[in-house]
Amino acid sequence: MKNDRFEQALRESERKYRTLVENLNEVVYMLNERAEITYITPNIESFSGYTVEEVTGRRFTDFVHPEDLHQRMERFRNAYSGKNQATEYRLLKKNGEVAWVRTSARPIIEDGRTLGVQGVLTEITDRKVYEEKLERQFACSRALNRILDTIISEEHSEPVLDTIVEVMGKTLQLDRALIYEIRFEEQLAIGLSEWLNPDCPDLDPSIGSYPLSSLGEGTAWMLTTRQYLESHADQIHPNLVDGGFAGILHDRMKIKSLLWHPFAFHDDGFYILVFNQVRYRRQWTREEFEFLETLNRQVHLAMQKLAFLKDHKVAREQLYRSEKKFRGIFENAPLGIFHFDSNGVITECNDNFMRIIGSSRNRLIGLETLRLPDPEMVTALKTVLSGKKTSYEGNYQSVTADKITPVKVSFEPVVSEDGKVQGGIGIVEDITERRKAEESIRKSLEEKNILLSEIHHRVKNNMAVISSMISLQSEFFHEGKDTAEIFKITQSRIRSMALVHELVYENDNFTEIGLDRLLHQLTGNIKRIYQPNGRSIRMDIKTEEIRLNMNDSVPFSLYVNEVISNAFKHAFHGREHGVITVQLTRKEDGCQVVIGDDGCGVTDLAMLDRPKSLGFTIIHGLVTQLRGRLEITPRNPGLQLSLWIPLDRSDNPSGSGEPAGS
Repeated sequence: MKNDRFEQALRESERKYRTLVENLNEVVYMLNERAEITYITPNIESFSGYTVEEVTGRRFTDFVHPEDLHQRMERFRNAYSGKNQATEYRLLKKNGEVAWVRTSARPIIEDGRTLGVQGVLTEITDRKVYEEKLERQFACSRALNRILDTIISEEHSEPVLDTIVEVMGKTLQLDRALIYEIRFEEQLAIGLSEWLNPDCPDLDPSIGSYPLSSLGEGTAWMLTTRQYLESHADQIHPNLVDGGFAGILHDRMKIKSLLWHPFAFHDDGFYILVFNQVRYRRQWTREEFEFLETLNRQVHLAMQKLAFLKDHKVAREQLYRSEKKFRGIFENAPLGIFHFDSNGVITECNDNFMRIIGSSRNRLIGLETLRLPDPEMVTALKTVLSGKKTSYEGNYQSVTADKITPVKVSFEPVVSEDGKVQGGIGIVEDITERRKAEESIRKSLEEKNILLSEIHHRVKNNMAVISSMISLQSEFFHEGKDTAEIFKITQSRIRSMALVHELVYENDNFTEIGLDRLLHQLTGNIKRIYQPNGRSIRMDIKTEEIRLNMNDSVPFSLYVNEVISNAFKHAFHGREHGVITVQLTRKEDGCQVVIGDDGCGVTDLAMLDRPKSLGFTIIHGLVTQLRGRLEITPRNPGLQLSLWIPLDRSDNPSGSGEPAGS
């Protein structure tokens, strides 16, 4: 008979713990020594689209992004050997989408033998997307700066074009990047430069000159629409199909995704930035197209400069004195540009420079830069007037406007053919957004560290609370008491604590919690646990909008749990119906929660002040911790408990949130 009771208790315990595990937000899994999934929690379906049956028995590598397989197998072997290390990688969902996850695992050891690994999986896609977006912004900014520096410093087309395709390929993580010139009069597509990703050793160079007829209607369509052309192996652009060029691109060259981005249109044609992806299908993002628009202006600037040098073959002095050619480059530049003579006097500036500095052209032209109060800026100007390139980065205080702007300035000397320095050019970039992005990353890291510390502190405190309650429960345990009932009581208390944290994290507020919402959800949970079968106990709840600090919210929820649980367990013996009322109001410098029932009541109120039961022992301890005032009043019928607690807890010396006596 005892064995039957023991097995029944064991089954009930197993069911309780299974319920707790399977209701976690994270996915819990187990793998055997062959990396096959032997157990996984049911929430894997909402997480990935796969059911438990679809993944059980399969190797976990079946669901890992191909580029992360090597790393994941290495981490599996480390976990199997006892080296626990958190890992971030990409997981493939059933619908083909990619999700970023974080996992940590440890070995499963039984009788000294390692049977596999057990781990926890958490989705971090939103965080990764945010980090990748910031990194892309930084990468694009660095790429544009490098291209602009090359355009300024180089006078020959080859290094400029080679730098452009290399920077494009690396920044956009392409497999192949090219620049073509389209000439309609000659009916040719002429390759100017090509970059191949070294991680794709099987790629063959494809640059060359091709008749426009072999490109289908694609070039004519771009000339008419002035739009980019995008084509995929499984979704071919119609203007490529008509000409048969799709077979060459998608079949023979194995290109899964391509993008032709036209720019610099002129009377006889235009230029095209060509991007190829052969390892996987690619969907171009809005941020990438914005980068390309800026890049097009820079490449256009490079083409104008190179064409000018090729057509005229004149010295740099003649180039900058030529008003028509200079202003075409000058005004179309995406950054601020100003020119100064050999005495450091500004002779010209573009609109972007005026916008960045925050001043008008009239106030800037004629400004003597060597008299500026910023010593670092003056040093940079003297350096460039000595014939050397230099740069300046800092918070520039304008002398012509009440404005401070974070800027990066690249200086280039203007030198005549006989080697005489005639002045210089300053290329000005407003780096305010870059600074904000860097500050955002710094604050994000600080917030994560604070959150980690807060989580550690609260987990430690809650473990102490759970330990104290179990210890108290063991003191009140006696033979014959229903083990399932003990687990139900403990589950209710732990669930009350967990509910506080759920509500805090849902609202992104780690300091306060709304008691009205807490009471409604808390009473609902208690009712689901204790509602007797075939009987109806009604809850009547009236609350005001009151917020309580995080440290007091846990003991407050435990107090409400104990009072209402006691009412469910003891107030309605022999009755089919009953009512439990809960009323929360603001009183004086605090708030008051009144909980009553219309049950059988208590004949000896003095017994409740000197309780022998664990429930009222906990209640009195929690009242003391909350620094509250408790009044127990008989009703006809039933019993009523009225608790007042202060809302201003600045005098709390500990602020730990731990229960009295823990």
